[in-house]
Amino acid sequence: MYTPVFEMHTTVWPSEVKLNSDYLNKELSNQFYALPQDPRSWSREEVLVWLSTMQNQHSLPPISSDRFHMNGKALCLMNVDMFVQRVPLGGKLLYKDFQMRLSSALYSSKNLLPQHA
Repeated sequence: MYTPVFEMHTTVWPSEVKLNSDYLNKELSNQFYALPQDPRSWSREEVLVWLSTMQNQHSLPPISSDRFHMNGKALCLMNVDMFVQRVPLGGKLLYKDFQMRLSSALYSSKNLLPQHA
């Protein structure tokens, strides 16, 4: 069962706020937040946590939260061009990371299915 360590609400994410805001950095540094393994189950807040983590890990320019006001299922529908359109410097990296997470989740769930002889 998945239990979030802390909750973020949409009121924290006005469209003009960048993902590298002091609030989010403080929350991420003070508390552990584990994203669900399957990105299809991510909430809007979890998508923003993933984006912030990627931005910090790869020193990407600030990403506006209003460009990704969607959950994990909506991210699954995006192609590489859609990521690049939203984040010109880093969109391909975000797309590849998301696809790797999605593939890993799909592979894991495939291995859980019973094998027919």
